Amino acid sequence: MAETWGAVLLTAQAEAASSPALRRFYARIARDEARHSALAVAIDRWLVARLDHDARRTLDRLQARALAQLEAAIDAPTVAASVRQQIGRPEGTALRAIWSRAHTELFESEGNDASVTPT
Repeated sequence: MAETWGAVLLTAQAEAASSPALRRFYARIARDEARHSALAVAIDRWLVARLDHDARRTLDRLQARALAQLEAAIDAPTVAASVRQQIGRPEGTALRAIWSRAHTELFESEGNDASVTPT
């Protein structure tokens, strides 16, 4: 989940960073995070297919906890506003909107491959 969120957030930064060099830098990292995300999803699918019911329930609880921790971190202060603007880091309502869309499209859909490919 962290890799998926990282890819989403870095894609947003790649679109909003103040300089072309930063936009290229974030786009490259976002693509790498998207590959990590795809690998994590493939491993998850492989593993889940081999788990018994109790183990799946435990995994579901752990994944729900990880998702809640990611969401809680959204509201944590990151960097100064002047730096956020330069690096294209969304904040406040914009960041919440990105989270909401990612949560709905990537994390709530069972069977979704959760791979994010930046454009």
